Amino acid sequence: MGVMELGWIDFSEDARKKTLTVLASLQEPGAIDELGIGIVRDGFAERLFPGTSTLHTRAKYFFLVPYALKDMERSDNTKKTPRALSREYDKTEESIAKRLIVNTNEPIGKGIIGARSLHTDLSGNWVKRGPAVMYWNALSTLGFLRNERMSMGGYFAAIAGTSPLKQTEVSPDDEANGWNDDQTARQTLWHVPTGDYARWSVGEAEDSIKLTEGEARFFATQVRMKCAGSLYQAVVDDADLCDALLGLTGQASKEDGGAARFERSRMPFQDLFRVARDRISPDLALLCRHAATFSDFVYLCRIRYNAQLPALEEVANDAWEDAESYMHEWASALDVGWIYEHLDLFGRGGAYPLRAFLSEAKADMLAGDVASLDECIRRREREIKRERAKIGREGGSIETWRGGTWLTYRSEVAARMLADVREAGGLDA
Repeated sequence: MGVMELGWIDFSEDARKKTLTVLASLQEPGAIDELGIGIVRDGFAERLFPGTSTLHTRAKYFFLVPYALKDMERSDNTKKTPRALSREYDKTEESIAKRLIVNTNEPIGKGIIGARSLHTDLSGNWVKRGPAVMYWNALSTLGFLRNERMSMGGYFAAIAGTSPLKQTEVSPDDEANGWNDDQTARQTLWHVPTGDYARWSVGEAEDSIKLTEGEARFFATQVRMKCAGSLYQAVVDDADLCDALLGLTGQASKEDGGAARFERSRMPFQDLFRVARDRISPDLALLCRHAATFSDFVYLCRIRYNAQLPALEEVANDAWEDAESYMHEWASALDVGWIYEHLDLFGRGGAYPLRAFLSEAKADMLAGDVASLDECIRRREREIKRERAKIGREGGSIETWRGGTWLTYRSEVAARMLADVREAGGLDA
């Protein structure tokens, strides 16, 4: 069997802008996965932008969480249980959030977790899921947490009943480099810039959501080391590619003091790939090409899904009018077998039913049978949502676009982190 030539079909810029204008309000954070394509979407995201999550708001939390937990390691925990430590830490996170709200120079809510719940006057309540919960897996992936397999509960169990750890003195070299390279001095479970943590621990660090230069450089180093071969690492090492990512996702600095914007991207992953494909390795370019093709394919399915919902036929059919001519080309380019093999999806829950759906939808697109494609989508929704399925539901109307449009693979999250890193000088040569 020969190697398949994977083509690239550009969606015309005029058509893309027209569609994006029609659907401008349809990109919403946390779009629901109506067709159950999440394992493929996340599989690509984990390869392209490892250590990211749609829950992430600011890069500073990669340091605030370890700093606060290192403080706990230096406390006397001999009579404390894991549950008591967890409650104590939750109060610490709330205290940090309040200090950030009071001292920040940025508009309230711009990435400070819990700001909207606590309110500007701090009269509100703390959130149920704090920064540590949201960032834990990423802290492990990027090497901030030394034990990559340790859960948050396991961490509190590890430090419960322990005597205080001695603080490691910061050498002149540590101050210059931003972190401690002496392995014998590392008594903590965290890997963070020693100098910055030392200033935090004695109360000399400013209560700010912004990174210090040392933290920014440290973050960039961790991405280079732990995400080697990914698009994340490529963006960190290529200033022009970083400019493209930040520009396409709306994270480019504004003139009002350089504060980063936090608007969810309305630009598809394909636009970033156009810039990157000649600047990255062939293997990474191939991965990106398959990701872009899958994004186009899912976009077609999402249009047909929304075309079957009450009150959305007109909007969806306008989008379909622009996209239908690409149906055969995009379906031809989709290689479900390659995706499953290279993303190692076969062992994941729901992988086989999803593969069957993708293959059937592809066959319908290749045949140009839109009616059969619609029926395939209806069956898929019923399969994964059962009585909660929206297609064919009687009563009421659905006037909000469901499931999103093109996939971004967390590129906007990576941009959000790198906007902070670059603003602090972490990407300077």
